[in-house]
Amino acid sequence: MPGGHVEPGEPLEVGIAREVEEECGIKLKRIDNEYYFAHEKVEIKPFYSFESNMSWAISAEKAPTNAHLIVYFSIKLPINKQKIRLKLQETEVSLAAWVS
Repeated sequence: MPGGHVEPGEPLEVGIAREVEEECGIKLKRIDNEYYFAHEKVEIKPFYSFESNMSWAISAEKAPTNAHLIVYFSIKLPINKQKIRLKLQETEVSLAAWVS
């Protein structure tokens, strides 16, 4: 799964599309707050989230002050997976598999 973080001031969907392009080479086109791939609308939906304390911030002397929300999204692409050429960012992604 592509992963990353939203940049300060960046809308969530923009961050998702950016990370998918950076790590998988799949460029989603944004038109009027909707996303498209191969000229067809793409569905981006959250499917799981949890809050996480950063383990390095926990100590016996001080309560954690940093936490972040982990959110997983599904993106349904409108074309057959065999027609999509993934271009993985080798420093971030070592393996990819299609799921349905």
